[in-house]
Amino acid sequence: MKIPNIIKIGGFHWNVREVENLMIDREHLGEMAPRTQEISIEKGSSEQQKEETLLHEIIEVLNWMYNIKLEHYQIELLGVSLHQVLKDNEINFTYK
Repeated sequence: MKIPNIIKIGGFHWNVREVENLMIDREHLGEMAPRTQEISIEKGSSEQQKEETLLHEIIEVLNWMYNIKLEHYQIELLGVSLHQVLKDNEINFTYK
């Protein structure tokens, strides 16, 4: 999966960028910033990890945007589980 530069979540455009040293500096593989509508992903991660991190951060945005009140461990479980289901079943939702 190619990590997109922009994704639309809840009607808002979020910039997605790969950054270096996110894991070293902040001990995260990804972060979302509501004020700037940005999702950052650790550039040094494997492609598989980048994909899962993007899903995780999308869930973080939805949790924040809609005040779902998921605990972080629930977001982690959903991110890993959704990634596994989508990859194992070759689901990409791209229609031409």
